[in-house]
Amino acid sequence: VAGAVAAGASGASSRNTKALTATSAPYLLVATDFATGAGGWTSQPGGGVIHLVADQVDDGSLSMQASAPSGPRYFAAPSAYLGNKSAFLGGSLSFSLRSSVPGAGPVDVIIQGAGLTLARVVGVQPGVSWRNYSASLLPDGMWRVGESNGQAATRDQLALVLGSLESLLIRGTDDAGMAAFGLDSGAMEGPGAVAYGLSLDLVRNTKNQ
Repeated sequence: VAGAVAAGASGASSRNTKALTATSAPYLLVATDFATGAGGWTSQPGGGVIHLVADQVDDGSLSMQASAPSGPRYFAAPSAYLGNKSAFLGGSLSFSLRSSVPGAGPVDVIIQGAGLTLARVVGVQPGVSWRNYSASLLPDGMWRVGESNGQAATRDQLALVLGSLESLLIRGTDDAGMAAFGLDSGAMEGPGAVAYGLSLDLVRNTKNQ
């Protein structure tokens, strides 16, 4: 995977966490496949993430512990995904989820920075099999200020958050905290990576092939 990225960028892969980064235009990419560890991902509120090691079925993933009755938990991205991510404006977020039980609740992503919180619903709760989700990092009317039913975020607001990204959260349970989700193949891609086809398929493991 690192070799594929290095063909058009400066790439680095961590042997222990399988965190993949590409830092040169046009192939901006931060990704984690969880093959050998959690890669720095945690939960919010804390204490909920379990790393599931690779076996004959799955090539490693994260599992969130149920949080009922205290409400939902979120997967929290590590520092590689945070900081000044202005260059990712126009790119996308991608990841795969599965659920301990089927449901129909929302799956949302929350980003925070520069005193702003933006939320986006990317789909409904997955079933017991892996489902792929994505969210464009564009002011397309889907990013909302404060919460997922707030006012649509402007380009300036999205740029402010990405320019000082302090938190990236992906839904890890249903609203009640009863159904726990699994997470795999998290990626943040720059606009060049999207345009040139450097997609999440480079880091998605064999379970989805």
